[in-house]
Amino acid sequence: MFHVVIIIVFVFGLRDLQFLSFTTSALLIVFIMVELIRVCGLWPLSELIESVMANFRDEQDRGLLTMTPIYLLVGSSLPVWLAGDSSHTLSIMSGIIAVGVGDMAASVAGALYGVHKWPGTNKSYEGSLASLVTQIGASIALWYMINSSLPGILQTVAIVIAAAIAAVAEAKTQQIDNLILPLYHNIALLTLKLVVPNL
Repeated sequence: MFHVVIIIVFVFGLRDLQFLSFTTSALLIVFIMVELIRVCGLWPLSELIESVMANFRDEQDRGLLTMTPIYLLVGSSLPVWLAGDSSHTLSIMSGIIAVGVGDMAASVAGALYGVHKWPGTNKSYEGSLASLVTQIGASIALWYMINSSLPGILQTVAIVIAAAIAAVAEAKTQQIDNLILPLYHNIALLTLKLVVPNL
């Protein structure tokens, strides 16, 4: 659910990157404060927060801290924070493409259709394929929103390469993928931008 909310926020945030950067930074502070209240056991809020968080905890949150929502926010926001006031490029949306869309698609498709597993993991090839396809689709849609045109052949090849890197990284990453995947995707796009014009 949080993936869907963050996609909507970031897509609408394309209109004002400074405001998006500010609001996501403020939200990170709120997330940290809420987690501190929960961990410190500040009654009565800690019990309420614990009961709500229990519904969203996954296998990556086995310890004292529930970090998955914080990792998702940081991973999605980091490309925007690093870009600052730079012009609208696809790389600033790496968090949404790799995690908001790709990771969510991999989870859903893997749970519903995942039969063939990557060696040594519980991740499926079907989930990775869903991640790849949805990342490419989301990238092309965001490209169109940013540039009011479809990407050219070179840009499309770069989009596919970055999506493939993120999809494989998602399959091989066991923990903190919400934080790692946007970095892989962002670095891939920024590297490809050196040889692909207007990426």
